[in-house]
Amino acid sequence: MFQRSNKESHAREHFLKRAASESEPGVQLDLTKLADDLGLSVQSLEDLLSEMEQSGLVSNQHDGWILTEKGWDQGRNLLRAHRIYESYLAEQTGLDPQKWHKEADRLEHELDSETVNRISLELNRPRFDPHGDAIPTRGLDMPAAEGVLLPQVSENGYYRIVHIEDEPPEPFAKVIAAGLAPELIVHVEVLNGGRFRLQWAGLEHYLDSAQAAALMVNKCQAEELEFLPKDNLYNLKDGASATIHSISPAVRGLERRRLLDLGFVPGSTVIRESSGAFNGPVRFIVRGTVQALRREQASNIYVE
Repeated sequence: MFQRSNKESHAREHFLKRAASESEPGVQLDLTKLADDLGLSVQSLEDLLSEMEQSGLVSNQHDGWILTEKGWDQGRNLLRAHRIYESYLAEQTGLDPQKWHKEADRLEHELDSETVNRISLELNRPRFDPHGDAIPTRGLDMPAAEGVLLPQVSENGYYRIVHIEDEPPEPFAKVIAAGLAPELIVHVEVLNGGRFRLQWAGLEHYLDSAQAAALMVNKCQAEELEFLPKDNLYNLKDGASATIHSISPAVRGLERRRLLDLGFVPGSTVIRESSGAFNGPVRFIVRGTVQALRREQASNIYVE
């Protein structure tokens, strides 16, 4: 369906995805914002648009550049293929989250509509990708993004993470390594110098300004805070027990199913039997069996 032949084609398709995610056909494009998002100068973007106009993907009107129906349709289809394939990688493979975007970017051009629709059906028609981005429907409809960037937050309180930006990759890698994920509710404390302290389920992470800029959040309503997890399995003392509240939304796909199969399901009682030597796996008793978990696994299982 989509064939990439060269570097220019790559740049063209990245532009179409970005523009189609933020605009409708016939609406004037914000070239300054798009150039910044794509890491291009405005002049380089205008040169690219001049080439794309010959293919009927964009049009230079008297008041500025617009996407044509053809350009918007191609951009939304690429976006749908990319985000559904990222969802597939998250749910059906053990691929490192830092590699989802690059792999989806590589293969999105080879996926025809029939394949994309089949994958979507197998995944039970996901509405959002693993980063929290909305996935265009088969009709290419897509809700507008909600939430505010974390650096815009000025009031301490509880917020739900609704999106984590995967570009640039370095802040994304640090945020993911900390265990943060879309749908996670965290307590946000605003610090000096553009820094933030996030706390959840017995865990905490300090974000610098670059990491904070990768997160989009919504302030929580009171009813969302009635049954938050109090801690995580790793923090239990040897011999102590707790009831499982949930598994972190950061745990997906094969790893999540494995933990559920081992008995770490909401409502189950778990006893921490013993600590591992030299920070090795910790032994837990769940449903009459002993299971060993690494620290990061135990930290991602939340308790009441």
